[in-house]
Amino acid sequence: NTLKELFGEDIEIQKKEDEYIYDPKSVFDLSGKGYKDARKKINNIANRNPVFFELEKDDVSAAVDVLDKWRSVQGKKNNFLFDWGYTRAALNAVGQFNSSDLQSWGLEVDKKLVGFSMAGPINNKTACFFVAKTLMGVKGASEYLRWRTFEKLQDYDFVNDASDLGIEGLRQYKRKLRPYKMKTVYTATI
Repeated sequence: NTLKELFGEDIEIQKKEDEYIYDPKSVFDLSGKGYKDARKKINNIANRNPVFFELEKDDVSAAVDVLDKWRSVQGKKNNFLFDWGYTRAALNAVGQFNSSDLQSWGLEVDKKLVGFSMAGPINNKTACFFVAKTLMGVKGASEYLRWRTFEKLQDYDFVNDASDLGIEGLRQYKRKLRPYKMKTVYTATI
């Protein structure tokens, strides 16, 4: 049954946003000219010997500092970005979940944490890449962090990487990683 059949005219269905769905193997492989810009940025930061590692409880305070710095810049540009609250809650839960339910990684450059990411399964074929934060001004850190996160998610056929929130720069950035497809999300109000 559709929602309209269940609730009749008492329900309003509206398109909310489009979410990016990626093939993690393709993103990690970075083959072809479509990934040229991402490869260039990843190679540039690779020269600085970044360290990608599993985030542990002892790393949480440094990750919260990254989140606070990210928010001070992005929050000024986009005052509707509310994901910092659930990101902080997810960081505070590091070490409390089984790694088959939630995985967290950090990225260090010059022995300083510059970013972190978090992901977990939606089902046995699809993962949810729900957090990626990097310090602004560290060129290539975001691309490298996402690339390495997609490496860790290669056991999945697809990775949901949420929407671009209507932010043009984020839209351009996410399109550079060549989404496999877009998936529309709807809201239903009774």
